[in-house]
Amino acid sequence: MRFLTESKWGRLAGWRGSQPEPAIKLWLADQQSLTKRLKARSKHNFRVRLNSQQWVRPLWNERQLLAMPDRGVALVRKVHLLVDELPVVYARTVIPAATLSGQYRGLGHLGCRPLGEVLFADPAMRRERMAFSQIKPGQALFDEAMTGVDPSWMDLNQKESGFWGRCSLFRLKKKCLLVSEFFLPSMNVMDNEH
Repeated sequence: MRFLTESKWGRLAGWRGSQPEPAIKLWLADQQSLTKRLKARSKHNFRVRLNSQQWVRPLWNERQLLAMPDRGVALVRKVHLLVDELPVVYARTVIPAATLSGQYRGLGHLGCRPLGEVLFADPAMRRERMAFSQIKPGQALFDEAMTGVDPSWMDLNQKESGFWGRCSLFRLKKKCLLVSEFFLPSMNVMDNEH
């Protein structure tokens, strides 16, 4: 799976091609806790569905952003964030082994606990670079994000244009991790209901 050949990542300002819908753009640009914001939008419940968590070689751009060696492995956690049982965000977290030591070793044992609760509760946390991408059908990240998600709520335009994602580098003191969040088309359903 190749990240850069599959998806173009960059800044939203000056993005060439189609732009995200205004409501999605607000979600993409928000610097606060996504977990907290989704919980506030929930009528009944918010939960994390853990899809997988394993030690693997991260994608090329993930290794670059984390300054990892080419053959390095990291703990990669893949989850869907559900609002009232509707999967609205797919999140992919890459945690280098060096980050999973000392006070941060618990990051490897979150299970279905939201990562955002841990990150935004830590006064040492800093969110650094953010990059954005439009993920389209046929790309590996599209297929990964849609695994186990019912595509029937996607209209024809969404099936062709896909959805938007963002990638953030987080620093925890001298340690780091990478979080990619993909706003599934069901975000539009949730926004229209609120």
